Parts: sequence; C-alpha cells; structure tokens
Amino acid sequence: SIHNMILKDGDIINIPETPTTVAVRGAVIVPSTILFEKRKTLQHYLERVGGVTIDADTTQILVIRATGTITRARNSTKINLGDTILVPTKVMVAKLSDSSAGFEGAIKQITNVGLTWAILKSLTK
Repeated sequence: SIHNMILKDGDIINIPETPTTVAVRGAVIVPSTILFEKRKTLQHYLERVGGVTIDADTTQILVIRATGTITRARNSTKINLGDTILVPTKVMVAKLSDSSAGFEGAIKQITNVGLTWAILKSLTK
C-alpha cells in the first residue's frame, strides 16, 4: 500500500515500549495527540487542543484509559499515559440517550407480552 515504508541500509526503527501521548478526540477545536505530562488534568489537555467546540457536551466527557476502562471525566480528572479523551457533541449524547430509551422500551414490551401470554396460558389449563 502507499503506507508501506521502504527501508534503506542504516535506517533505524524505534518502537517505544510504552505510549508517550494522550489523544484528544471529538468536539474540540483541534483534535490531536499530545505528549503526556505528569500530574496534568483534563482541563490542561482540553486547553492544549484549543478548547471545546460550541456544540460540545462537557458534562459527558469520557476518558478511555489505556487499560481499557472508561471513566466519566471532570475538569480535575487526572489523565494517565496513553489515555484517550473523548468529548461528545450534544447531538451525539441525545442520540445515544434516545437509542437507550428505545431499547429499554422494547425490552419492557417483550417482557409484558411474555407475562401476559404466561398468565393467559395458566388460566386456560
């Protein structure tokens, strides 16, 4: 592919053993990957990418830890090496909430139908 690199004699490939960055994605001015700095909080990294956009939902910011866990963030949340900060838009959060409510409603309906059928079946015996 066009992404394959051709190496020549003397080239050195350096693969770091641990991540050295924090990724900031979503509704921010300049989504990017920033060098990790010890003891810095969420607010520091958001400032480094120019802040959040006008449609950002700052109450729903998530930190996806390098370990795979997901944490809801606040401005004082400590960021760790290799974390990804995800700032959703208000529209994205609303759609996720609507989907969750729709799924929950469907489960309730299926349960009600099942209970009604079980009651009717027991009455006909």
